[in-house]
Amino acid sequence: MLEDYAQKNGFTGIRHFTDDGISGTTFEREGLQAMLAEVKKGNIGTIIVKDMSRLGRNYVQMGMLREQLRRANVRLIAVNEGVDTGSGFDDDFLPFRDVINEYYAKDISKKIKFTFKAKGESGKHVASSPPYSYLKDGADKNQWVIDQVAAPIVRRICRMTLEGYGPYQIANQLLAEHIPIPAHHQSQLGVGLWQSREIKNPYRWRSSTIAHI
Repeated sequence: MLEDYAQKNGFTGIRHFTDDGISGTTFEREGLQAMLAEVKKGNIGTIIVKDMSRLGRNYVQMGMLREQLRRANVRLIAVNEGVDTGSGFDDDFLPFRDVINEYYAKDISKKIKFTFKAKGESGKHVASSPPYSYLKDGADKNQWVIDQVAAPIVRRICRMTLEGYGPYQIANQLLAEHIPIPAHHQSQLGVGLWQSREIKNPYRWRSSTIAHI
């Protein structure tokens, strides 16, 4: 949408700055900081966003950011909101938009926390992926079943703990026996968060992993 707008309005030298999956309540975002670095170098003439909330959801920092862009003579356009600092007219409603955007982020955060709490209290899982030693039921993804390969490892870890072994000692024992770490085991099954990542040490158990289990 932004690229189409830029082309229709004669903007050239298009470059995208993106922050996927990072809350706009923080300004320590890689894409945003890279863009601001280019602003300081004088390499950016116009910034085009879908709406002001895409830049940030903190009204104090947004005010400071707009002032920084004004001093750098950078034009700011928010397509959906009709904002264009190069039009020669000040939008007095902009600070109020920033307050609303920040409130919206806080409100969504509260609702998400309430949803997780409600799910947990009703006996439903709050994690998208089952923990080590459990798998999703093939017939019902909302149900978890015991992983018959990993479960004995977890039981052994608990038993060794009761026998007085510490996390470091347990980790070294599992390493010595070349037992796959949880990430490697789950990636081999095609589940979990490590399916597309390279695991350099598939048997390198750490004490922090043991403590977490």
